[in-house]
Amino acid sequence: MKSVFSSLMFFFLIVLNSFLIGQNSDINLLIKINDTYTPNGGKVMGFVTNSVTPVSLGIPSGLLVAGAIKKDRVLIFNGLESLSGHALSGVLTAGLKWGIKRECPFVTYPTEI
Repeated sequence: MKSVFSSLMFFFLIVLNSFLIGQNSDINLLIKINDTYTPNGGKVMGFVTNSVTPVSLGIPSGLLVAGAIKKDRVLIFNGLESLSGHALSGVLTAGLKWGIKRECPFVTYPTEI
């Protein structure tokens, strides 16, 4: 219960921050992040970005396969739980993007990125 309360409080603070401070904090953070850009760092972050989906789908799939081979219900359950969490996250993310309809920073501020 404590972690749920902490998560809700964190979400509330983020929403409150966006209403009180607004876009300026986003722009300032964007500028700070992009001031530290290096070509090698960009390659590393590109690799990390491109590996997130295969890893986040591969591990639960591996749990399912291992559970099926071993006939272990716990592994199968853990794999299904992980895949359902990934699916729920995707649905929530797509819904928020559709509902908020905010331009990506590289579109709004092309000179800053």
